Amino acid sequence: MKEDLKKGGVALGAWISVLNPSTARTVASSGLDWVLFDTEHGPAGIETIDGLVGAVMGAGALPLIRVVWNDINAIKKALDTGAYGVVVP
Repeated sequence: MKEDLKKGGVALGAWISVLNPSTARTVASSGLDWVLFDTEHGPAGIETIDGLVGAVMGAGALPLIRVVWNDINAIKKALDTGAYGVVVP
């Protein structure tokens, strides 16, 4: 994805708030480059997101997580799930 962006390409993705790994996998496998889980405004915490990250990766999309706040521990926990990046509010 990074190389495509450097070349002027686009990366398509979606912010989702589902808690079901099967649904997350289905969304991720629809041709998206990335899927973002929002722990700031969404229904899931980091513990729940952990299982969803694997589902997204298995479908070939990059998992991203929006953390609750700009806190090093929240960022570390998000990255510990295997997410490829974080969005900090």
